[in-house]
Amino acid sequence: MITIQKSSKLYWISVLLVIGLMLTAGGDLRAEEIAETDKPVKKLEDIMVTDKRPEGEVKATGVEKIIDQEDLEIKQVTSTSDILKYVPSIDVTSREPGASGRVTIRGLGRGARSVTLSDGIVMTDFTSSGNNVNWSQIAPEEIDNVEVVYGPFSALYSGNTMGGAVAITTKDPEKREMSVTAGYGFQNYSMYNYSETLPYSKINVTYGDRIGRFHIFGLLNRFDVDVQPYTYSTKTESSTSSGTGEPATGWDVDTDPLTGEKRYIFGDQGERERLKYMGKLRFGFDLNEFTTISAEYRHWTEDEEMYHSDTYLRDSQGNPIWSGNVEVDGQTYNPSYSGPRESEAAGDVYQLAFKREPEEGLKTRVTAAYVDNYKDQTLRSSGTMPEALDGGEGKVSDASTGWYNIDWQSSITMFEQHEIAGGFHYDQYFTDSESWKLSEWKDEDSKTEFSSGSDGKTKCYALFLQDEWTFSDKYSLYVGGRHEWWKGYDASLSGVDSNGNIITQNIEERNEDYFSPKLAFTYRPNPKWSLRLSLAQAYRFPTTAELFYGSIDSSTGYTTKTNPDLKTEKTFAKDISITRTIDGGSVRLSLFENDVDDYIYRQTNIDTQVNYYQNIEKVRIRGVEFDISKRFTRYFKSSFNVTFLEPKIRENSGYPDSEGKIVPSVAQWIGNLTLEFTPMEKLSVLLGGRYRSTAYSELDNSDEREDGYGGYNGSLILDAKVAYQFNRNWRLSLAVDNITDEEVFWYHPYNQRMYSFELKWSY
Repeated sequence: MITIQKSSKLYWISVLLVIGLMLTAGGDLRAEEIAETDKPVKKLEDIMVTDKRPEGEVKATGVEKIIDQEDLEIKQVTSTSDILKYVPSIDVTSREPGASGRVTIRGLGRGARSVTLSDGIVMTDFTSSGNNVNWSQIAPEEIDNVEVVYGPFSALYSGNTMGGAVAITTKDPEKREMSVTAGYGFQNYSMYNYSETLPYSKINVTYGDRIGRFHIFGLLNRFDVDVQPYTYSTKTESSTSSGTGEPATGWDVDTDPLTGEKRYIFGDQGERERLKYMGKLRFGFDLNEFTTISAEYRHWTEDEEMYHSDTYLRDSQGNPIWSGNVEVDGQTYNPSYSGPRESEAAGDVYQLAFKREPEEGLKTRVTAAYVDNYKDQTLRSSGTMPEALDGGEGKVSDASTGWYNIDWQSSITMFEQHEIAGGFHYDQYFTDSESWKLSEWKDEDSKTEFSSGSDGKTKCYALFLQDEWTFSDKYSLYVGGRHEWWKGYDASLSGVDSNGNIITQNIEERNEDYFSPKLAFTYRPNPKWSLRLSLAQAYRFPTTAELFYGSIDSSTGYTTKTNPDLKTEKTFAKDISITRTIDGGSVRLSLFENDVDDYIYRQTNIDTQVNYYQNIEKVRIRGVEFDISKRFTRYFKSSFNVTFLEPKIRENSGYPDSEGKIVPSVAQWIGNLTLEFTPMEKLSVLLGGRYRSTAYSELDNSDEREDGYGGYNGSLILDAKVAYQFNRNWRLSLAVDNITDEEVFWYHPYNQRMYSFELKWSY
């Protein structure tokens, strides 16, 4: 069982939140209740106030999509990644509530090609192989707005925005504000011979206040979820074993999505029980009416256990079969199963910010952050179930990662036509990991033999400058440039030789620098129409995970399964967009193309037969994107978007059979539809649909694309949400995600029909 130890950091954050709640509840809240009962109430006419930029207004740099408070309220946002539901050309690999996940924009995301930021600080973890975003570090209640920027057309962002950027802006309290949100949901998950009801629960508590020039915000979050099995014990019909086996019953059968061959399902890894905590404190001080300094600290923990692996096989006496050969349909197979494991992760984030934004003159923003993911430990058994539950030999892997970010941006309007912006950026990423064998897998101190280790750092300096030149109401020109100096250093891999001695191989230091020019031209023949052409060069440097994670061959002492000589990705991006403003909305059509040289992808080299990150010489991703939204009346609003992608491998000497084929795990069709109803002021209804076409798994596109574990099947997901505001303080919402209970696999399975209930009190 997971044991959650009291964290002193979370404890003191929660104490401050509770004190704030008690002080407010005992004072101003009661006073307001008296005032409301003593004063006559006059109903005013409905007034809509918004600072959202009109959908038809197009910036000179590139396509963007704004998600504001109204959008956040109408959606079912179980976890923060749900803010990107129904946004054009975006796919988030979040397979269950509260999960971390990778963001893919216009087919570019896997491999650090998109970035998510919060108040200018990078949230995307470029030290992990998945480049995931830990969404639990930002609560939906603290978000002011989200800006999705498509493509690498702005000099303000690094080459990691080949696909685009998701920029989250949090809100500072203007007065005393509090909220408590409690949520509960469940799915009746059934796949192969596994069937369970898997619940989740969450609670968010926020407190914010402003006293003169001083403002404070605090947040405490708890998220508890049972997750469906991710992996299954499978054997294709042809993968038989020699010898004889014990006759077995209870297995399931399907078709292998890669080969089309008959496949047997012998068991699953069982559900995982995951518990997350996050606490945050942010302090700010207004130096004057347009200058603010702020500091933020957040602490998070995540614990997970997996004890419930299942075997479907039974012998003639009805007893479960966990090991050895078995006889199925007259053939012999040797199944294997996931053993039990426990994992624990924790981290701290420290942020400082300076913001000076006068109405006229020089505007400046400086942000600095240190992300310290100081613990990522997994204990796993090497034994056979069910005996492994009681102990025995195992393995421990322990890693610490993190990064530093500094970003300075200044802008000024000159001669009423030029908005000039420039600045400086610095980042450093680091990773250090080790794995050891254990005599007792539940005891991290029972280390016996060293297995492997890796460490390394990257850093990048950048200078950028841009000019948005408005000739007239009809014409504007954007010119920008970004120069980046990158370095990979202090890297090594460790392993064990054939005699059991620890050996270390240092990885040579690397230095590279590139200049990325940007250009965009916008023509507006009248206030309703806009035509924009955007062009950009961008460079995406290899990440620490791509460069430094690997192993050492015990017989030769040389590094394997790593590639410290990875080349930097280079892209030439183009976008042509036509936008038409209509009454209550906008229509946009975009054509875009990314020609990428030295595309980084993990593949098996045809000559060496070693699987590691390699460069594919040429990849081209082009597409068409259509987006329309319109409010018909005050009661009804709808939106629809669809994207077609053609992601093709044009040259790949490491695997020539892939040339001319579609890039794996990229859906060629993505579409979203939402219908929003507000039949009365207190009631809102959302109906949504999300479509994603089947994707390939193999580089040569040889997979049969069948449904099932290991495949990338197409899906149409229908969602619904009903919310009712009882009064100014209480709001109840009921939602169903995946109404039709679609079985969705993006290699691993996604959640099935999910029911959610949420009650929010705010003041």
